[in-house]
Amino acid sequence: MKTPNQNQNSNPESVDHKLKRLQNFAHSAHLVAEEAVPAIRSILDGKVQLPDNCPSTEVMALMELRHVEKKLTELTAAVAAVRESLSGK
Repeated sequence: MKTPNQNQNSNPESVDHKLKRLQNFAHSAHLVAEEAVPAIRSILDGKVQLPDNCPSTEVMALMELRHVEKKLTELTAAVAAVRESLSGK
């Protein structure tokens, strides 16, 4: 008789490994957001000098926000991988 863990996933990347990846991505997203939010505030408050090729503070703030969006996309993919493993798909 198989244990529940043996039935969960037979592929090389176990559910446990996917959960660890999920946790790492969540931690990374948290760190990026912690850095990005004050940076965005500083940009919008005019405390950061714009690079020569940047047309506005809003554009620079959006560039900073994209770092957070990228991490959240990675986090969403990690959640989906765990969900797929748990649902057997």
